[in-house]
Amino acid sequence: MVTVFTPTYNRAYIIDKLYKSLLAQTDKNFEWVVVDDGSTDNTEKYFKEILEQNSPFSITYVRQSNGGKHRAINRGVQLARGELFFIVDSDDYLLEDAIEKLIQWCNGLDNSKKWAGVSGAKGYSSERCVGGVFDGAQYIDAKNSQRSKYNLYGDKAEAYFTEILKKYPYQISGGQKQRVASARAMITNPKLVLADEPTGALDSKSARQLLENFEFLNKQLNATIVMVTHDAFTASYAHRILFIKDGKVFNEIVKGNDTRKQFFEKIIEVQTLLGGDLNDCF
Repeated sequence: MVTVFTPTYNRAYIIDKLYKSLLAQTDKNFEWVVVDDGSTDNTEKYFKEILEQNSPFSITYVRQSNGGKHRAINRGVQLARGELFFIVDSDDYLLEDAIEKLIQWCNGLDNSKKWAGVSGAKGYSSERCVGGVFDGAQYIDAKNSQRSKYNLYGDKAEAYFTEILKKYPYQISGGQKQRVASARAMITNPKLVLADEPTGALDSKSARQLLENFEFLNKQLNATIVMVTHDAFTASYAHRILFIKDGKVFNEIVKGNDTRKQFFEKIIEVQTLLGGDLNDCF
């Protein structure tokens, strides 16, 4: 069995797309484990409603205080009953044969126990992949550190064997790593900061502190901050936002004289118009 694991934080507006893609899977030999990392929106209400329905697969929903993505992953690993642990973010969705292919790939492995897991391409759509893909054989045996050798750039869909993850939990959280990386980026008072999901692994307090530091760099030191994020709250600290859909600029909004709260509401309005299909906002 496969454990589909989803860490989530304030994604009630989009997670139903993932749920519907799970319902459409051709192979239902999986469970869905969701760790809600302290959401303040309607996430808890949403799961209460779907847990009352008759689902063709098991759903485990756990809510915890906000502590970052990697803490949520450690919790999910302990809850998992599947042999494979497949992390699928709350703003992603699966093609209908994703679980079927995952199981086929694992059945093709030998019994040497040398495998950490299996990985496949992710896509902006069913026709357009994220990053590079291997043009040779259908499968390759490679470590994560060897990806560039095979043109495997960009984010990939990864499923690791649960027993391995239970032996090697995250010792330093993603939030701790992210805070260190952010401090290194800001300590030299740079003129340009490129921030890719800078708050993705932070708790709400740490995220706010980091964004306030970005504001200081921008307003007091005239630094330019270019930030990629999926989170409306994080984006509300920006002056200008470009919404990206399927790799193309879809919309643009400017803060102007709006308060951050007013700008946040505008961001939510655009997300609603996109029907939950928002990929990235800068």
